[in-house]
Amino acid sequence: MTYKTKLFLTFISICMLSAGLCWSIYRTTDRIAVAFASFTGDDVYTLHHLFSLRANLSEHERLMYEYYATKLRTKALVGLALIRRTLEEDITYLNRSFSDNEDFQTLRKTYSGYSEDRERLDKILNTNRTDWDAARTTLASMSEYGQEAIPAFDRIFQMVNNRSLQTQKQVETELEKISNYVFGFVFITLVSVVLVLSVTRSVLRIDAERRRLAFFPEHSPYPTFSLGYDGEIIYANPSSYRYAEKIDTDQPTILPQDIKRHIQTLVSSTERSLTIEYQLHDHIFHARFYKPVGLRHVHLYINDITEQKLAEEKLHYIAYHDAITGLPNRHSFLKDCEQWISSQGFAFSVIAIGFLKFEILARNSGQVMIDNLLGMVANRINGVLEKAADLHVQTSRLYRLDGAKYVILLRSKNENELRAITQRISENLLSEVSRPLNIKRREFYLHTAIGAIFCPDDAITADELLSGAYAAQGCLAEEYRQGYQPITPEIINAEKVWLDTEAALRRGLEKQEFLLHYQPKLHAVTNQIIGFEALVRWNRNLTGLVPPGDFIPVAEKSGLIVSLGAWVLDEACRQISAWLNTGYANFTIAVNVSKLQFEQPGFISQVEKTLVKHKLEARYLELEITESMLMDNLETNLVTLAGLRSLGVELALDDFGTGYSSLQYLRQFPVTRIKIDRSFLNNLTTDSRACSIVRGIINLSHNLDIQVIAEGIETEEQLNILRELGCDEFQGYFICRPQAPAAVITWWQERRKEGLKLISRSVSRI
Repeated sequence: MTYKTKLFLTFISICMLSAGLCWSIYRTTDRIAVAFASFTGDDVYTLHHLFSLRANLSEHERLMYEYYATKLRTKALVGLALIRRTLEEDITYLNRSFSDNEDFQTLRKTYSGYSEDRERLDKILNTNRTDWDAARTTLASMSEYGQEAIPAFDRIFQMVNNRSLQTQKQVETELEKISNYVFGFVFITLVSVVLVLSVTRSVLRIDAERRRLAFFPEHSPYPTFSLGYDGEIIYANPSSYRYAEKIDTDQPTILPQDIKRHIQTLVSSTERSLTIEYQLHDHIFHARFYKPVGLRHVHLYINDITEQKLAEEKLHYIAYHDAITGLPNRHSFLKDCEQWISSQGFAFSVIAIGFLKFEILARNSGQVMIDNLLGMVANRINGVLEKAADLHVQTSRLYRLDGAKYVILLRSKNENELRAITQRISENLLSEVSRPLNIKRREFYLHTAIGAIFCPDDAITADELLSGAYAAQGCLAEEYRQGYQPITPEIINAEKVWLDTEAALRRGLEKQEFLLHYQPKLHAVTNQIIGFEALVRWNRNLTGLVPPGDFIPVAEKSGLIVSLGAWVLDEACRQISAWLNTGYANFTIAVNVSKLQFEQPGFISQVEKTLVKHKLEARYLELEITESMLMDNLETNLVTLAGLRSLGVELALDDFGTGYSSLQYLRQFPVTRIKIDRSFLNNLTTDSRACSIVRGIINLSHNLDIQVIAEGIETEEQLNILRELGCDEFQGYFICRPQAPAAVITWWQERRKEGLKLISRSVSRI
C-alpha cells in the first residue's frame, strides 16, 4: 500500500469520526435545550408567581391593618381590589403545577381566610358603632393565616430550587459528554497525524532538499554558498562571483582561507550556526555558517561590512578624540590612565595645563580664532614632548579635555627622577607656550598655570589623579600666577575642606544656620547713627560662628551665594521692617551683593518682591556692589543699576579705588554712595600721599553729588583725619563691631543717651 493510499484512508477515517462526533454532539445539545426549556419555561415563571403571591399577601395584610387604623374605607377597598386581582392570577397559575401539593393547599387556604377576614373586618368597621374587639380578633386571625403560609412558601421555594439544581446537573453531564467526544476525536486525529508523518518522512526529506536546492537565492545581493563538510563548493550564487571580481582576488571565491577549520568546528559542536569575521584585501566580511539537520553539508551566508566597520571606527575616533585639535579627549585619558595604573610597578605623573583668564580672551575673539589658537597651543605642547626624549622620558601622551584644558600622561625611564623630569618639562612648557601666538595679524599671549600629581604616591585612580592635578593647577589660577605647582598634602586637604564646607553650606541653608550681624554707620557731622551694614554669619551645626572668609569664597565658587544672598536680602528687609515697627526711623541697612547674584536675570524683580513682601519702602535698603564686578558686562550691569535705582533703592560702590579705572567710570554708575577701601586708611596717619588720595576721592565724589563713607576705621586718629578731609560717614571697629540685632539696638540706645561723646571731638591731623 502506497503512502498516498494510506493518506486517503486516514482522511476517510477522520471524516467518518467527525460525522459520528457531530451526530453525538447534536443529540446531546438537543437534550440540553430541552432541559433549559424546562427551566426557563416553567421554573422561572413559577418562581415569579410565588414571589408575587407572597408579596401580595403581605400587602393585603398591611392594607387591612391600615384600614383598621385609619377607617379610610375607599382607599383600602381600592388597594385590596387591585391586589385581589393579582392574587387570583398567581393562584390560578400555580394551581397548574401544584394542584395536589399540600403546601399549595395551605396557601389557598390562607388566601381564602384573608378574603373572609377582609369582608368581616369591612362589616365591623363600616358600622356607626365599631366593635374594636371584634376587629382586633379578625386581624389576629388574619395574622395566624400569614404565619401558617410562611413555612409553606419556604418548602415550595426549596422544591423549585431542587428541581433547578437537578436541571443544572443534567446540563453539566451532557456538556461533559461533549468534551469527551471532542477529546477522543482530537486523540484519534493526533494518532492519525503521527502515522501520516511516519509514512511521509523520508519522502518529505527528499522533496525538501530538492526544493532547497531549487529555490536557493539566485538573485540575492549577498554571496551565498552550500559547502560540503570537506569545504567543497556544492553551490554558489551569482553574487559570490561578482564580489570576487569586485575585490580582484586571486581566489576563485571570497571564502575565508581556513574554511575547512570553521566547518569542522561547527560540525563537531552542538550549535546550529557559527559566525565569524575575516578580512580579504581591503574588505571585511561577516560570515554565518548554518548546519541543516540530517544533511551532510552547511550553508554559508556572507555580507560585506567594510563600510559599517569604517563607520564604527569613525564613531570610535569621534568618541575618543577632540574635534578641534585631533588630540585624545577625556574618555581617552581616563581609559589610558586606568591602563597605566593597572600596569603595576610603573610610576607616572599627570600634568594639568590651564590658562589664566582664558574666558576673557574667548569672549573677545571669534570661535574660529579660538579654535586656531587651541590648535597652535597643542602643537607647541607636542613640540616640547617630542624633545623630551633627551630627558629620559619613556612615554608621554597629550590630551585636550574641554575648553583650554590640556593634560599630559608622563612616564620616565628612571622612576627616581620622575618628579624632577616632570618639573623640567613643565618649565619648558611654560617657556614655550608663553611666547606670542600670531593668528591673522593678531598676537595672543597666554599666561599658563601647570599642576602635577604623581601615581601611586599621591593617588591611585584616574579620577583622583585628574582632579588632583587640576587642584594643584587651580592654586596658581586662584592667585592669577603663572608657574608650576605639584600637588601637596596641603592642597589635597584644602580640596577636602572645600568639599566638606560646600556640603555643610548646603545643609546649613536647609537648616537655617545663618544669621545677620549689624555694624553701625555714623554721620560725620551729627554723630548720629544713619544706618547699618548687614554682615552674614554662619553658626555651623549650632556649635560656633564660622569666619566669613572661610565660607563666602566656597559659596561664590559653588553658586550657593545666590541662595545665601537671597536669604540675606530677605532677612535684612525683615529686620528693617521690625525696627521700623518698634519706633526706630531715619536709617538704612546695607546688604552686600555678590557678582553671581547681581547678574541673575531676575535680580531686580527679586529685590522688588522682597520689598513688597515686607511692606518696606525702598529708601530703607542699600545694596553694596564692588566696582570690579561691574566692569564685566558693563553695559548690561549699567541697565541693572538703573533698574534698581528706579525702585528707589540706595546703591553703594564698595571697595572703591581697588579695582579698575574707577575715576573714569564713576560718572556712569548711578550710585548714591561710595565706600573708601580700608587699604587707604592703613597709612592715613603717617603718609601725606595717602591723605591726598583720600581727599581727591572725596572731592571728586562730592562734585558728582555722591556721599562718601570710610570703612575699617580702627582708631580715633583715623576718624578725625577723615572728618577733616570731608568724609561724610564712618564705619569700623572703633565705632562698633558687628553685633546681633538685640545687642546693636542696646548699643544704639546707650550711645543716643551719651550723645556719642567718645567720638564727637574734632581734631585736625593734616
